[in-house]
Amino acid sequence: MLQTYTEALKTIDPQKAVGKASKVWINFASFYDQYEELENANVVYYKATLQEFKSVDELSQVYC
Repeated sequence: MLQTYTEALKTIDPQKAVGKASKVWINFASFYDQYEELENANVVYYKATLQEFKSVDELSQVYC
């Protein structure tokens, strides 16, 4: 599953995504959170904040 998320995030262009690319980042971090790997979840969230999403709303969802 980790490999799938990693590959997806390498491939997805947030500016061209049809859906919300932020959901992939949030789900990836939630995966780590589920197994109480909070440091890894924090890294994912940090990297997500560096992305250029289509809208500010997507970025705000990452912060929430």
